[in-house]
Parts: sequence; structure tokens; C-alpha cells
Amino acid sequence: MDFSTDDLRRDLRDSRDEQRAAMGSMRELLARVFSGDEHLAADQKADLLLGGVARRRFLKIGGLSVATAAVLAACGRPSRDEVPQTGDAPTLETIPSRSIDDVVLLRTASSLEHTAIDTYEAALGLGVLPAEVADVAKLFQSQHREHAKLIEQTTASIGGEPYTTSNPVVQAQVDTVVASIVEAGGKPEDIIALAYVLETVAAETYQTVVPVLTVPALREGAMRIGGVEARHSAVIAKLMPNSAVVPLLGGAGEATAETTTTVAATTETTAAGVEYPPIYQVPSAFQPLTSVTAVIAGEQVSMDPLGPNSFVYADSE
Repeated sequence: MDFSTDDLRRDLRDSRDEQRAAMGSMRELLARVFSGDEHLAADQKADLLLGGVARRRFLKIGGLSVATAAVLAACGRPSRDEVPQTGDAPTLETIPSRSIDDVVLLRTASSLEHTAIDTYEAALGLGVLPAEVADVAKLFQSQHREHAKLIEQTTASIGGEPYTTSNPVVQAQVDTVVASIVEAGGKPEDIIALAYVLETVAAETYQTVVPVLTVPALREGAMRIGGVEARHSAVIAKLMPNSAVVPLLGGAGEATAETTTTVAATTETTAAGVEYPPIYQVPSAFQPLTSVTAVIAGEQVSMDPLGPNSFVYADSE
């Protein structure tokens, strides 16, 4: 594997710095707001939660109601290919309606963090990663543990039941991919590709839930954690042989000459004719919110950001 050890060390230092900044501020804010800090009056909590825009309403309905008030409505559009028909129509099963509130979104977030924790554990257990890359996996795994713990504490603080295991839908897909990696010989580049996909999906998922969360403090937390996940993805992208590094803007707002030469990605194919999609390093919380694709064990693997069919609802085991 060809990568700069010095660059990797700088990347990990930046990741640690961003993690400390994100976790420190969010622990303080969420602890003060949701743990019943007696030193904060109700109107102060309203300002922290709602930014002062709805203090009277907060005082009237209470923090828990604010934290769990969001419900998504799914809207369908009739198909243009519908054809009129006669006779008895078939009986259709009614899809159970489920509310998607802040508790559901937090439970989903912690489930995704545990999926990342378990995936890194499986990857490290194979014992094939170079020492420097194994250090990356261990650091990122520890940061996911911090995220999971904070999210679970917040879930309990707003009256929900914390979810402390991996996401069933995502884990099933990851298990299949890991089995393919093992069958293909446990190559480090396949493990790295899986980590890239999972970290990018995590960043996209946090970006997706930000506008749905009803409490500004929770939205800020999702943005901060999403930014850390995006940096994970950017660091891992640099370790992939077919990655294309998007130039970063310098202090003067211009890209450096050195980085602009690495924008174009070359498209490669495997021996079986599978095309390698280009991998871009974008260390930002603003993702395209599309399927994340990489070639793993000779096959293209795609994973979507989490949505209603992979959310962890209150009745999920």
C-alpha cells in the first residue's frame, strides 16, 4: 500500500482535534440542558434548546414534548402508467404507520455507531492491516465509542430507550461484505474500502437527519458528529489506491498548486471486468446524499444513507 506516513499522522492529529472539539462542547451543552441542571432556569433552557425563538411555547409544553414532536409524512405520487381495470381489486396489506421523532433518530444514530465499532473490531481481528492503518482503525473505533455513549445518554435524557447494538439492516449487509473479504483472502485494500463506505454512509446519514431533529441542540450535535465521520471518510479515502483528492482551499481561498494535480481520478477495472468507481476525499459534512459505492473483494458494493426502512423504532429489539 502506498501512502505517506507523515500525511497520515497529520490527518489523525486533525481527527483527534476535531473529535475533542465536537465532544467537549456537546457534552457540556447536552448535559446542562437534558440532565436537569438546577442552576439553569426553564427560560435559560428554552434559550439553549430553541434559540429564544419559542420560549413561551417551550415553557408551556415542556422540553420533552419539544424533543419528540417531529413526525415525517410520506407522500406518494401516482404512476402515469396506471391502467383502469374492472373486477375485484386485490386486498392490499396496510403498511404500519410509524412516527419518526427525535428518539427514533437518536436510536438510529447510536445503532450506526455500534455497526462501525463492530466492523472495525472484525477488521482488526483479521490481522492483515499494516500497523499504521490498524492505528487508524483503532482511533476511529474509539471515537465511534464516544459518539455512541453520548448519543445513548442523550436518548435517555429525553425519555427514550437507548439503543446499544448495531443496526440490523446495515449489519446484515456488512456481514455479507466481510464474509466476501475473508473468502477473497482478507486483503487490506478491501477492508479499507469497506471502512470508507461505512464512514461515508455515516456522514451522509447525520447530514440527512439534521433538518428532521426538532431541537437545535440535537441538530448541532448531529452536525458536529457528522463532521467527524466525514473526516474519517476523507482520511480513509487517501489510503485507497484509486482515490482522487479534492483540493482543499488555502488561507487565501485558493487551492494550492500541489493539490490541484490530484483532482482527476482514473477509472480502473478488475480482472473480472468490474469497474472501480473513483473515490473522492471531501473532508466536509456536506455529502451528496447518494449511494456510496466501492469495489470490495472484486465486486461493486453500494450502501445507502439510512432511511425509514433502516431506522430503529421504539419497538425494535
